[in-house]
Amino acid sequence: MRKTTLAVLMFSVLGLSACGGGSSSSSQTTTESTQVSTVSGGGTTKEYTAVPMQIQVNFAEQLPADFPVDQLFEVAVNFDVNNSGSVDEGDIQVRLKRMGSGWTNATSNLYYIFVQDGGNTVVFDEATSFKSEGGRITHLGVTQVGTIAQTDAMSKTTLTFDLVLNPQRSVNGDLNGSDAVYTAFEQALGQINQTTPVNAIVGLADQSTSPASTVSYDEVPDGGTYFQGSNSSIDDNTTDYSGVSGEADIEKLSISF
Repeated sequence: MRKTTLAVLMFSVLGLSACGGGSSSSSQTTTESTQVSTVSGGGTTKEYTAVPMQIQVNFAEQLPADFPVDQLFEVAVNFDVNNSGSVDEGDIQVRLKRMGSGWTNATSNLYYIFVQDGGNTVVFDEATSFKSEGGRITHLGVTQVGTIAQTDAMSKTTLTFDLVLNPQRSVNGDLNGSDAVYTAFEQALGQINQTTPVNAIVGLADQSTSPASTVSYDEVPDGGTYFQGSNSSIDDNTTDYSGVSGEADIEKLSISF
């Protein structure tokens, strides 16, 4: 049974509204990685150990090898750090996006979004600079967000994100207040653990229309609720997606630390 309410396709910057199957049964794994090792500062070299977190999304269908150039596929995993029941101040989102053929640019395809005071958001991706709009910072760089792996087998796809929960800063100094933004982001990441409420949204949007239209959309748990990461994983009913096709149809979401 399909969900009766179509979300507006196109994720908002928070992923609160949404914006992926193939016929092959062969097994294929594709990985995008931008690994960066440790580092030095102030004339001394510090030992650095990355803190890992893995997110795995199992789909009921196999994602196609190519999406049309005007279609956007996104996965948003929301961590309710402040336990408010919604994505708001102090919360973290892991976002993945894909357009066209394959994971063409890992530095922009996998990133964190941090919600600041007043609902303002900052994107943290693998960049070496920062961006600001209207006097506030909107993008800051970190040396590593993580890696993406896609495994196709038995006409289903699994996406695995191996994330770094303590990414290092790639912007040195305090530029336009960047130090305070980095610090708040790092503190929020440091609070994510097995007890943090989490949910996931997957959407495929056709951007050739204005506004964009729903091709496929699913969420787990249903209804914008959360599950505790300590449960390790949550199964989702298959064929409960919205839209005209099942690329976004989630079968299972797993979190491990």
